[in-house]
Amino acid sequence: MTIRTYLSIITCLITLNSYSQINIGVKAGLNYSNNVEVTDLPRPDSIKLNKYQYRIGPSIGLYSTFSLNDRIVFTPELIYSLKGYKFDATSYSGKGTLNLHYLNIPLLIGFQFNKLTMSIGPEFGYLIAAISKFDSQTKNNSFYNKKIDFGLLADINLKVTKKIAISARYIHGFTSVGQVIIYRPLDYWPEEFTSKFQNRSYQISILYSLK
Repeated sequence: MTIRTYLSIITCLITLNSYSQINIGVKAGLNYSNNVEVTDLPRPDSIKLNKYQYRIGPSIGLYSTFSLNDRIVFTPELIYSLKGYKFDATSYSGKGTLNLHYLNIPLLIGFQFNKLTMSIGPEFGYLIAAISKFDSQTKNNSFYNKKIDFGLLADINLKVTKKIAISARYIHGFTSVGQVIIYRPLDYWPEEFTSKFQNRSYQISILYSLK
């Protein structure tokens, strides 16, 4: 790289840091998450969907807020989130948890009303690891092998002080993060249908502005 390129990068960083409409901060909180099974057709009564229990996991990361005008802000984030679910004991194993470790990138467009900001946008996730814990055993869960997750979220953010805010959001996943199950036609149901496994999460966080 030439000296001119280095000077250009330094100038851009100085300009970005001094630009009053950009805010950078850290955030941390908790997820209340589950994984739901959905089908593309009404399922026969003889096929029961898996039902799991919501679990609590941490979330922590960085955010930046760009003020596009007096009311509209753009907020990209980089978040580590622990998702998954709890499951009951069966005749084969004891109760346990599924830990889905994600690196998430939410991209939010928000509308400011004094200290309150309401935001919507997509969230892209990358699955780092899927680990099941039961009967004091820990093992990789190969069923959850879909690396990319996509969802939509809605967020409410309340500014408490100049530096501190709290937010609550709901994240609705659309991609199947587990293997898709195909049910073939049999005598007691006429059509083939598929079953997918999608993330659902509620999240509450505390935000701290670094500026």
